[in-house]
Amino acid sequence: MTEVQDKQAKTKQNFHIWTDLELATLKNAIVEFGRKWKQIQQLYFNHISVNDVRRKGYSLDYVRSSKSATNQLTTKRTNNTNIFDVLQNLLNDLM
Repeated sequence: MTEVQDKQAKTKQNFHIWTDLELATLKNAIVEFGRKWKQIQQLYFNHISVNDVRRKGYSLDYVRSSKSATNQLTTKRTNNTNIFDVLQNLLNDLM
């Protein structure tokens, strides 16, 4: 086995397959913490590296949508909108 093949084999062995529960947890954590990958990893994914958490967050294309949802929440709060209306609008946007 060549050195390149050896590295590829090691990479495949360390590949994490994300469960549906982990994906849902990651989505919720992104909404709550934004791009604080280290904090998300320490709280929810001790068994997965920070880089893998970050990569998965970006691959979900969820970071951009959560950022816009956060902006909507901030904007609507400054307009003194009822928090329940804001949350309902966010849920509608995410669905």
